[in-house]
Amino acid sequence: MKLCICLVILLILPIYADVWVETDWSDTTLYTSSGVNGWRSSGMLLMDAPHTANWFNTAELPGATAIKWLTRTTIGGIYACGQDPSWDGCIFKTDDGGFSWNPINTPSGCYVVRELLELSNGSLLIGVDWDASVHRSDDGGTSWTLMGSFWAGLSSPAPHLLEVGPDTICVGVEAMGGPMPELVSIYRSIDNGNTWCDSTLLQDEYRVGSFLQCSDGALYVGSSGFMGPTPARVYKSIDRGATWTPTTPLPSTVNTIYSIIEGPNNTIYASSNNYSIFYSDDGGITWNTWSTAGVGMQYIRNLCYLDNGWLCAAGANTHFAKTLDGVVWDSTGNGLITNVNYGYYLFQDGDGTLYLGTGNTNGDVFKAGYFLTGYLNSRIYDTEDNQTYGIMSWNDSLNTGVIQFKVRTDTLPDMSTAMDWALCSYVTNGEDISGLASVNDGDRYIQYRVEMGTIDPNLSPALFDVAIEYTILVIYENISEKPVHSYFLIKPNLALSKVNISFGIPQRQRVELLVFDIKGCRIKTLCSGIKEAGRHLLVWNIDDESGQRSTSGIYFLQFRTDNYKKTEKAILLR
Repeated sequence: MKLCICLVILLILPIYADVWVETDWSDTTLYTSSGVNGWRSSGMLLMDAPHTANWFNTAELPGATAIKWLTRTTIGGIYACGQDPSWDGCIFKTDDGGFSWNPINTPSGCYVVRELLELSNGSLLIGVDWDASVHRSDDGGTSWTLMGSFWAGLSSPAPHLLEVGPDTICVGVEAMGGPMPELVSIYRSIDNGNTWCDSTLLQDEYRVGSFLQCSDGALYVGSSGFMGPTPARVYKSIDRGATWTPTTPLPSTVNTIYSIIEGPNNTIYASSNNYSIFYSDDGGITWNTWSTAGVGMQYIRNLCYLDNGWLCAAGANTHFAKTLDGVVWDSTGNGLITNVNYGYYLFQDGDGTLYLGTGNTNGDVFKAGYFLTGYLNSRIYDTEDNQTYGIMSWNDSLNTGVIQFKVRTDTLPDMSTAMDWALCSYVTNGEDISGLASVNDGDRYIQYRVEMGTIDPNLSPALFDVAIEYTILVIYENISEKPVHSYFLIKPNLALSKVNISFGIPQRQRVELLVFDIKGCRIKTLCSGIKEAGRHLLVWNIDDESGQRSTSGIYFLQFRTDNYKKTEKAILLR
């Protein structure tokens, strides 16, 4: 009797590598964060803004006594308009977020510049007090051309401006009735301001206080009663300003509508002189009231709906306040807006920062910039198997700030038994995280925490992507066992440092494994020759034939035998 001994070889091989890459933090339901955001700028994680508890004065605007309008143009820069001590109009421009303001030429005899509008063709329009004139510049404010004067017989407030379509502009002015000759309230041009036609006299001798063009195409005018007891009204146009119809009257105590804006869901908000903000969610059929009496803002000169959901108000006495529901108002940080009588105008820039034009002895522009510190806890990522963890890396731009990472793993999907963040050590960029006390090879779930900070509220560090490599532990019995069919696999398809390759052939034969770039040029031969039947493992270190590291992009790995051919795509990140 013969004794037969069968030896089974168990071999653990790390052949299936993968990488978790994060480039999008816009879905706020996946993350826990404070002081940072990834939804405002696509593909970037930034400090949050505006930090309205931390207002600061921007650089001086020489000679300005009131800044009554702020806007950013597509031709570049933020423009600030107002008046100076000699009651001349002034315009300033900043290209660096308020670090410096440069004066822009104003038309001769300009009294107060109250509005600046950029037309769709890139030209600038300004409305000027005293003679209610409109001027146009086609060179960014270097020179101005008079487009029309809408003087009411006495000194007149500056016109309000609205572009309602290609070449079509509305100008709203003060109208006079009673003992004065009757004038129109709204003029209209259909040739980009070259000629004007009388459009509408708003009922009961109203003057135009503000314009709004809604997302549904409707136009609104917030008006102010000039002579007599008639209260202010809001008018509406659905024919691009050719005709105007009054909406439901506001309370009789309201005689001025200073600002009218659109919020979410086509809701219209209008601010007034009597501590109140009115809103309508049905196109002006009904108006409801918000009160700011508890804030002490007597004249609510301007409204601004921020992209984070806050409705903000600027006015007299209390210069700034914000609310989410119209009931609870927050004026935290208002005390930092010093030496001013009025908050005239609010403007939110595309980076989220908020500007406030003010007036007193000096016309200053205050800014609520970035939060100074913040963090984000990533979503919990499921690697779908027991892993060994590798390199963690990221790409960023610090902008004098700081970005730091922590990482932890767990066997449970809620991370309830993972190390507390306070105990986790910081990771260096490019570090192998498998040696950290907060990371355990074999844990299925992984999460990172990014902490960001800046010393300058004008600047924010930016994070562009985060990558964590990991490898699945695969157990093979008898590595030389012949596969029934040929196969070819690569992991990961999205790679940072290497691509792991596995292939199998059922019998001894010639094998070729080639790498091609996106143009179809062969850059590397990984294998060419006779291979024995069985499973085989290779690694491509993302290099070409000369050993030079390949650039980021798309590559194709082609596997060929006498009777089998398969191509896999790999995307390389640098």
